[in-house]
Amino acid sequence: MHGTPASPETATDDRLVLRRDVFDRLTAKAEAVTVAQQAALTGVPERTLYRIRRGDAPGLTSAMRISDALGVPLNVLFKRIPADGRTQ
Repeated sequence: MHGTPASPETATDDRLVLRRDVFDRLTAKAEAVTVAQQAALTGVPERTLYRIRRGDAPGLTSAMRISDALGVPLNVLFKRIPADGRTQ
C-alpha cells in the first residue's frame, strides 16, 4: 500500500499485533504447535511469545525473528493498530 508516510509522532504511537490465525497456521505447517516448539523454531523466548500471542506489541527484533523464521513478510504476520484504534 502506498500513501502518505506517517509522521514520526504518529508512527511511534502505532503498534503491531500478531495475526494469531496466520501464525498458528504457519507454525503448525512447520510442526511447531506448542509454544515451546514455536520458541525453538523462531528463536523468540517462550515468555515473549506468550505476551505477543496475548496481544502485546512485539519488539522489532522479535517481530523480525518470527517473520524470518516463517519466511513471510512482517505485514503477513502482524497488523498495525494506529493510535486512534482503527485496524488496518
